Amino acid sequence: MEIFIYLNMYQTVVHTKPIETYAKDDVNFSKPCPEENYRYHNATGYFMCTVETAKKCIDLCQQTGCNDLYFMSVIPSKNDKIKRNYRCRCFQDYHVCFYNPLPRYHNIN
Repeated sequence: MEIFIYLNMYQTVVHTKPIETYAKDDVNFSKPCPEENYRYHNATGYFMCTVETAKKCIDLCQQTGCNDLYFMSVIPSKNDKIKRNYRCRCFQDYHVCFYNPLPRYHNIN
């Protein structure tokens, strides 16, 4: 991930370039994550399957070393409400887990 920070006396502007290599590589998300032997993309930290609940996402993330759900997440980490077409990502550099909707243009097998 590339991060550019521009500072001046009036404001701070942060530009980020997300890691979206899975989209270029024609990688598909399976539906939904199995209990074991799920695919994990090391370069991006994405579980290559849809994850139905935030609780399941946290459980998967904890297996890969991420202990906390991102603080800006609008879905509580213990939420058991089933969400369709959501993805889970473990950002290992900061030990943070992300749970958000999968963009519509991605293929789901």
